[in-house]
Amino acid sequence: MIKKFTILLLLILFSVTVFAQFGNGKRSYYRNNPLKKKPGIGLGVGATQFFGDLGSSTNGEIRPAANLKVDYRLSRSFGIELNLGGGILAETYPGMLAANNFESYYGQGHLNVRYHFDNILRLSSTTIASPFLTAGVGYMVFDTYYNIKDEDGNLYQFNDDGTVTNIDGEEVTRDNNFETALSENSDFAMNTPIFPLGMGVKFHFTEHIELIAEGMAYYTTHDKIDGYLAFHQNADGDWLQNENNNANDSYFYGSITFIYNLGFNPKRRAKRYVPPIRRR
Repeated sequence: MIKKFTILLLLILFSVTVFAQFGNGKRSYYRNNPLKKKPGIGLGVGATQFFGDLGSSTNGEIRPAANLKVDYRLSRSFGIELNLGGGILAETYPGMLAANNFESYYGQGHLNVRYHFDNILRLSSTTIASPFLTAGVGYMVFDTYYNIKDEDGNLYQFNDDGTVTNIDGEEVTRDNNFETALSENSDFAMNTPIFPLGMGVKFHFTEHIELIAEGMAYYTTHDKIDGYLAFHQNADGDWLQNENNNANDSYFYGSITFIYNLGFNPKRRAKRYVPPIRRR
């Protein structure tokens, strides 16, 4: 009887040990192979700064902008996102160049690929912050306006000493109304391909709440977002770039985007990261 009881006890202990090991392994598997998240959608706000033909000597004005983002993390290292956005680009110039002060209203869309540094930095699978680099391609449309007329529709006079006078020679202060469209006297398209390049950090707070903080430089194939500044006309009336104008227009957008994620996909798990074995 004692022998049978001892054998039964050993069988029970062995079974408990096996199931315990199985349970620990299952928990370990879930921890190291987390459920993949579904796509997320977010709304972001930020500010732009323009870098145009005289970007090396003048600083673009800070103007508001906003963006809509659809985001999906493909793997531990890669993610993709679709961005739609719009805002204002602006710049002011000194002296007689003040006639070229402008505001440009733009809208754009672009598709980006992100590379996350989780594997390189050996971050935990449950880390909150995930730094990344991002690059993409897209398209932009814009409409540029100048502030060169007073409230009566008369042209301002811009002087070498930086003062502004009216048609009677009286010094005045310009209003903030950018009333004259560049398109009225231009012969080029108000659109351009864009090539965004940037970096940022993605934060995972809960199953559904995420945040992306990023800075993005947008390179264009257009050199007249700010008009004909740094161009001159030849005898045939064609506009040619000045000698020191050797780059297209670009701008910077810094933003914070709040993401609502649709949750986890119970049928998909992220691939487990196995560190490489270093041989001595």
